[in-house]
Order: sequence, then C-alpha cells, then structure tokens
Amino acid sequence: MCGLFGVSSNWLSKAEIDNAALLGYLSYTRGVDSTGLAFVGKKGKKHRAQYLKEPSPSGVFLHEPETERFLGSGTSNNILLGHTRAATIGKVNKENAQPFWIDPIIGTHNGQVGAFNPLKGEEMSDSYYFYECLASSDLKDTLEYAYLDDLCAYALVWYDFRTSTLNMFRNDKRPLFKMSSHNGTTYWASERWMLEVVDRKSLVAYQPIHMLAEDTLYTQKLGEKHWHSEKIAVPKKYRPAAAAKTYPNNPPWQYEVVDTSKNSDLLLSNLEEKRARAEKEQPEKGENNKSLYLEPEAGTKNLFVLPDVTNKQDVEYYIKAYGNKIYTLDEMKDILFRNRDGCIYCGNQISDVTEKVHWASEEDYVCHDCYTSPDFRQMEAITSSSTKYYESKLAVKPAA
Repeated sequence: MCGLFGVSSNWLSKAEIDNAALLGYLSYTRGVDSTGLAFVGKKGKKHRAQYLKEPSPSGVFLHEPETERFLGSGTSNNILLGHTRAATIGKVNKENAQPFWIDPIIGTHNGQVGAFNPLKGEEMSDSYYFYECLASSDLKDTLEYAYLDDLCAYALVWYDFRTSTLNMFRNDKRPLFKMSSHNGTTYWASERWMLEVVDRKSLVAYQPIHMLAEDTLYTQKLGEKHWHSEKIAVPKKYRPAAAAKTYPNNPPWQYEVVDTSKNSDLLLSNLEEKRARAEKEQPEKGENNKSLYLEPEAGTKNLFVLPDVTNKQDVEYYIKAYGNKIYTLDEMKDILFRNRDGCIYCGNQISDVTEKVHWASEEDYVCHDCYTSPDFRQMEAITSSSTKYYESKLAVKPAA
C-alpha cells in the first residue's frame, strides 16, 4: 500500500502547492518508507521537470530545508506529483522512492504487479519496471504483460512528455480519488477523506470528490481545464479472480482462497515470503510450531482476510491487515496500549490484546462494539473520526 497525491493547475499558486503538501502529510498513513515530489511545467514548446525524493516518512521529508526550498520554487509549474511508499518489493532506498522519471515519463504507482517483480539479485521495485515498460510501450501493451500474473493491483498517476498529458488509471484493487474546481485545478489522493480536509480549508468551490472509474484512462492536456476519459479494454489473461487458488501445498503452508477482497492476495503473498525467510533463518523443530495462519471462515474451508481487522495468529503473532504487517505480541501491545488514545470513536481502551479491533490508520483503531453498533454502520464514520485525528496532528513538527 502506497499513497498517491498531487495537484495540477494552469499555473500553480503557493496555496495550491501548500494544499498538495498537506495531502503529503496526510498520506503518511499510506506509507512511511519513502516520500517523493516532482514538478512538471512547460514554457513554450520546452518541458521542464524536477524531482526530490528520500527514504523517509512525509512528516520528516516535508520539514527538511531542502524540501521547503523545493516547494517554494514550484510556482512556475503546472503539476506537482507526490508519493509515499510502503515497501513490498525492492529495497528501501532513494532509488526506489517515487516518482520515477524514466524518459519520457515521470510517474507514481500504488499497488503490486507480480509480472514485473525483479529477478534475483536486482534491487529495483516492481513499480520501476512497470514504468520502464510503459515508457517504451503504450498502456494497453504494458497491462497485457502485467496481467500475465494474477497479483496485479495498481493505481497510477503519470505525466507523458510525448503527449503533454497528465494521466490517471486504476483497477478494482486500488483506490484513487480526485476533485476539480471550475477553473481547472485538480487535486488527487488515495483516500477520500484527505481531499475532504483540503476542501474544508480552501476558499475555492470544488466539484464533488469522486473515485476514478475502474479501467478508465483519465487524461488532461497540460494547461487545459478539462479532463477526458476513455475506457480501456484490459486484456486479463490470468484465471478468473473468483476461482479457487491454492498456495504451495507442502504442509503446513496450504491455503485455498475464494475470498477475493482487496487485501487477500497481497497479504498472503507477503506472509509466504516472511514465513519462508523466518524458517530459513530460525528453523524450528516440529511441524507448524512457529507458523502463521489465517483463521478459517465459519462453516467453510475458506480462509478470509478482513481489510481492516487484526487477526490473532498462533500464540504470539498477529497480522494487522491495515498495511499488511505482522507483529509479535509485544509489538501489538505497544500499538494498542502504550500512549494511545483508545478507540477513535468512543475513546475507550480495549482490555485484552486478543480483542478484535478495526483499523482506520497505522495507529488509529475502532473497537468492535463501536464498529458493529447501529450508529457506526457507515465507513464514513471512520473517515470522519480519523480526519479529525490527523488534523489535530498537523501542527506537530517532528523533532530534529
């Protein structure tokens, strides 16, 4: 999971750049491994672009003097692209931070494309190789290759110097929202509530926030007000998503997955990698002694992953599905009990680490009682509460 954010305008103002930086702050909930920004502009027939990126969370990156100077110099441009990374494939370093500039494209990606996973010994991420392919081909051909692997999840925002267009595209596995004003200024982000924060603090009237339609290419010519959309026939060659999928059948690592919720494939894939690495480094006697497993769905043989729930794994391991991360018991206790504000809806602390909680962000959770109450049926309630939480944190500058 990564965070995409940014702004496009006929001529970027300081206020618009500040709003995009605010989206960058909020996007730390989507990834803390690296942050990057890129300006794109055009003077006459000549393009200009510059980027800055570091392997650090956005709350640190955006307060760096170099970043402040970079943002302050951007008012003569048309587009600001931003990205926060939660690393899954590839090393955490400056080279794998986004945006990627692979001539003639500069772009950002949220998701995972298994067909572009690096070969053994390579250090770049799948996102890098995806854009490398897109830079030398077109979108349809790139997606045709991407869908040779069923682990294909993406939301994309990129600028193409060949066509002078800003482009956005997503499939059903990753979200992307945008909002536009009548004068052509457009903001985008990976979560709706982030744009709601910008909308509330802005004096400009914006059209309603909406999620981009799946498999639809949105394009905006540089300097123009209007967006154009085109449905792309994506050639999906892998087996249907609803079909049963069996993971390696050497006990105890056998999983049959029918649930195709947005996080299931990625979560199980990450588990396989972590499990194999842990067993290689610390082999244990006895079968399934330290293994991690997903609990079976009641009344079936299927395994399930809820997109925002912590599941207990074995005796001392937990999966926090927000961010697809595995924690030890002590780490989970640290998240749940130490210096936390409790449920973001009722404020009560949970009493037992094994209680089920629903995650609104990397640190914010909602207790199960609130989540299942009639007053808390809509997920917008989580969005509203977490928005207030993040707004209250914006004025806190990280320690040097």
